[in-house]
Amino acid sequence: MNETEFAAQLDELCMAHRVLAVEGHEDRTSGHVSWRDPQGRGFWMKRSHIGMDEVLSADDLLLVDFDGKVLAGSGNRHHEWPIHSEILRLRPDIDSVGHTHPFYSQIFASTDEPLRAIAKEGAWFDDQPKFQETCSLIRTPELGVRVAETLGKSDAVFLMAHGIAFTGATVRECTMVGIYLEAAVRAQITIAMTGFRYKWPDEADRVAKRAQTRSTSGIDNYWEYVARRDAATRSAASTQRD
Repeated sequence: MNETEFAAQLDELCMAHRVLAVEGHEDRTSGHVSWRDPQGRGFWMKRSHIGMDEVLSADDLLLVDFDGKVLAGSGNRHHEWPIHSEILRLRPDIDSVGHTHPFYSQIFASTDEPLRAIAKEGAWFDDQPKFQETCSLIRTPELGVRVAETLGKSDAVFLMAHGIAFTGATVRECTMVGIYLEAAVRAQITIAMTGFRYKWPDEADRVAKRAQTRSTSGIDNYWEYVARRDAATRSAASTQRD
């Protein structure tokens, strides 16, 4: 990866934070997305004490090694860096991890209900595991390992009374997994609140729908849309300041 490509990937990581903030994952200064460093030094992630909507450039990112040492960047490291280090250690097939606290997913994490394909977003997923050992911050590698083991080969893991951790082969995929997971959970909770009897697609139907929408081209299409929206929002904000 050359310097231009590397810089573009860091820009994409910054945008992932802003997009997730707009999509219901904003939680004041909490929440972060990581990207595996292509040189094998560790992973890049948001610095602490700023909101996801405030991640504007690579100056807002840190390079953290797998033992939690900050190798590059300035600012404080998030306490929950072990979520990223231990999932990335366990999952060589993915290069990006997100950890956020979207409202509906926090509620769902404390239930024993399986995830169903109620709305179109639900077809992206099989049932996802739930880590219900503690609601505490995942501040130690030991807890991070147990979260990663609960995640296994799944797209995401619900953290009881806490939030979610979600993954992707790329930053783009990871971002869309986070967006779609919260949307799927919101739909399931909403229909349950009605008291109506309801149905969901069988496994074969769900898998067929997933193949239609969860593809590299499909993810790129969604990403290009949220990129345009992000650019328009930033341009409007800049105009207002001027």
